[in-house]
Amino acid sequence: MVDCIQLIRGQTLAGHPEAAAGSIGRCAEGAGLGQGAGFVTQNPSVPGTVVAVGRESDPDDSIQQQAIRRIVISATSPQSAAKNSPIASNVAKSETILARESMKATAFEFRFRVWLMVAAIFVGFWAPWIEWLHLGTRTTAWLWLGFEAGSLGLSSTAGIQLVTALTILVAALAAIIRIWGTAYLGTATVNNAQMKAGSVMADGPYRRVRNPLYLGSFLMVAAISVLMPPSGAMFTLIVLGLFLLRLILGEEAFLAPRLGESYAAYKWAVPRLIPSLRPRVPASGHAASWGRAILSEITPIGVLVSFAALSWQYNSFLLTRCVLISFGISIVVKALIAPGPESPQTAA
Repeated sequence: MVDCIQLIRGQTLAGHPEAAAGSIGRCAEGAGLGQGAGFVTQNPSVPGTVVAVGRESDPDDSIQQQAIRRIVISATSPQSAAKNSPIASNVAKSETILARESMKATAFEFRFRVWLMVAAIFVGFWAPWIEWLHLGTRTTAWLWLGFEAGSLGLSSTAGIQLVTALTILVAALAAIIRIWGTAYLGTATVNNAQMKAGSVMADGPYRRVRNPLYLGSFLMVAAISVLMPPSGAMFTLIVLGLFLLRLILGEEAFLAPRLGESYAAYKWAVPRLIPSLRPRVPASGHAASWGRAILSEITPIGVLVSFAALSWQYNSFLLTRCVLISFGISIVVKALIAPGPESPQTAA
């Protein structure tokens, strides 16, 4: 699809609108819009500009089909189009839609999301490039950050203590957000291997942020990452951030056509990942299930308890074992507890 846009743009800028019109038709046909769906006309409001147009939008269109309908090609210079015409913004919107479509997670990624995150964490601890390519050192990010903080005027001991305290704070935030979100969304939905949609969830943390569980997961892994080599921690956080973004875009694409205007209004009002200090939407009256949430979130609870109780021994090997034990217990407990009622909406 992106190749189509580039081809049509090139033909238009080269002064061949008829060829561009033919390409639009072929691209439209390939996108399932039928033959002859595209043509090129002059835009009277901007001299030298041509616009590619398809037939009227269909609510059943895929994102790719919607994008091909809105392809707009500017024959003016990029600078002129960007400064003087809304055409350029329409081009950017079409390409943004396509980029989001390519970024969203597949059904496989969603189904195995926990194990893919575990794989990213494992590689972060392993950091094979340290020995293979001699990149980085085998110290922990915990000590590295502590010494770096010491270079800002603190002693090395004070720097490590500061990093330890911040890590405990991040782990606490992760546990609170994960438990809070799971209590309202429901363990059956949180642990489901497939996306589901009923109605918009607007209770608990979902009144302040649309994806509290993914935010909590990132914070939990950020706390764990201090036990990795610095380069491994960086790798894990970057990979995890991109993966969580793919999951979010996949869920948004799944929910939008199924929940309609109510979900569109919710997306407009509530931020995606940075929580609002105040609720952005009225409560929908969904009850929380705190007991099931606590049992389901043993991993972030275990991470918090491990760092709060044992981090002052500065034994990264002991803490790593405690994290592994917490994860193992969590897997067993999730397998044993009966699934609770599903929430109105799949969101994380």
